[in-house]
Amino acid sequence: MGFTSLVSRRESEGAFSLTEVVLALAVFSLAIVSLLGLMSVAISTQRDSLMETTAANAAAAIINERRSAPLADIADAVLPRLSDLRGLDASGASIESETVDGAGKKIQESDPRAQFVCEYRGWGWDDPVTPGLVRVHLRLLWPIDLALKSPERAESYEVFTMMTER
Repeated sequence: MGFTSLVSRRESEGAFSLTEVVLALAVFSLAIVSLLGLMSVAISTQRDSLMETTAANAAAAIINERRSAPLADIADAVLPRLSDLRGLDASGASIESETVDGAGKKIQESDPRAQFVCEYRGWGWDDPVTPGLVRVHLRLLWPIDLALKSPERAESYEVFTMMTER
């Protein structure tokens, strides 16, 4: 039986063989499984990116709030007055922590809006050009449950900055 007779026979039947159907289903199944695997990675990456962006915005809000009034007593401020953060160096500066929401506002640990544990420390620096300069190390940790129980295993976003009292 020649090629032309096979083609003419196929056209006259108008149906697919069982082998062709099985091969088509195998290719389709492989494509779907691959796409589902990629989907879980994409969702995980998107969630991590969202949390890191939220942490960056919360850290900026915390620092900007203190920069706006370095010596004022601000109700519910995460960072205390800069004069209260002064220490000799980083090793002598104590690490304090607060629970904050996504906007960088201090919040109770039990509040369902709590998203991060905010650890901070600050210390002075003898700078003849800019007296009253304070270095601040701010670190936001998440997920909140893991950050409270085992901070070394939590995800984190860190900021090192300098602020002046003037």
